[in-house]
Amino acid sequence: MNKAINRITGILCAGAAVMLSACSQVFSAKSAAEMSPSYIVVETNNERVLFSENANERRPIGMLSNIATALVVMDWMKSENLSMDTMLTVPQAACRWPSSNLLQLRPGDRISLRDALHSTLMWDDSAAATALAWACGYKLSPQDPEGAFLIQMNKLAEAIGMKQTTFKGVNGAVRSTSTARDMVLLGIYAIERP
Repeated sequence: MNKAINRITGILCAGAAVMLSACSQVFSAKSAAEMSPSYIVVETNNERVLFSENANERRPIGMLSNIATALVVMDWMKSENLSMDTMLTVPQAACRWPSSNLLQLRPGDRISLRDALHSTLMWDDSAAATALAWACGYKLSPQDPEGAFLIQMNKLAEAIGMKQTTFKGVNGAVRSTSTARDMVLLGIYAIERP
């Protein structure tokens, strides 16, 4: 079972690195021909690098920032002893990105933590990610819940050694930057959690 999980993890990390390369091409002023790939493939059980190219180049990460959002939310849920069925209220700020509001959430709507996490991670739903950040961040700073949450995301990155990562937003709609190597660290951290 552990081998299967590690194999899946390696595939996920490789997929994340490929996505990182694709995201960088979308957001870059350079053409695809000028852009060199950025990837890394790592054995997660011993963190041995199998293949890599330009793994330390900073690139836009798009929806991969949602992984950090989910991890900070899960830490908050654990500290507050919240269940996945806990309901949260969608704030006005969650509806800033209509094209990535896939559940068509509106201010005042109620959504469970489970559904918000699922939509954030599986569909890159910026509204769901923002609703999660506001619910968690409100405990830290009622005046600036999203800013307080973003500080926690960057603290997580620092704590796990993501030296080239800067989260500028709580969802993929805001342009955050990282490297393939840092994304592997985040992926391994996520996999090691129950």
